[in-house]
Amino acid sequence: MYRSRHLFAGCLIASLCVLGSFGCGPDESGGQRNVDTTPADPNIEELEAESQPLQPGGKTSLTVTANHPDGESLSYEWSLSDSIWSIEGNGTTATLTAPNGYGADVTVSVLVSAGEGASVRRELAVSTVDNQLPQVTSLSASPN
Repeated sequence: MYRSRHLFAGCLIASLCVLGSFGCGPDESGGQRNVDTTPADPNIEELEAESQPLQPGGKTSLTVTANHPDGESLSYEWSLSDSIWSIEGNGTTATLTAPNGYGADVTVSVLVSAGEGASVRRELAVSTVDNQLPQVTSLSASPN
């Protein structure tokens, strides 16, 4: 009988130790546990331009593909690094218009937000074509 009580007490202590190490018992903070309530950030899968480089004054469609791990609705804010370019749109698509010049560069930025302060930004570089020197493809002369 004495031996079975010690065996029972040993099993009980071992069980309590195991439960305590797996979060079932109190911890160093007196049984208080922190719960992470930080909002999850959205995820941007892709940001792309339909075509580039653009001709001067040309336009292209921009598309962002994003999601949220908790299924929250998302909002989108588009911006540009250079004001000689223009952008129109909201939501997952926008239209980018190039300036009337060759060799212009811009960084397109989209901020995707969800809930209270959870956001992520993605950037894409876009440019206009470089000016090319004309090439003479044929030359003819007529005697005068």
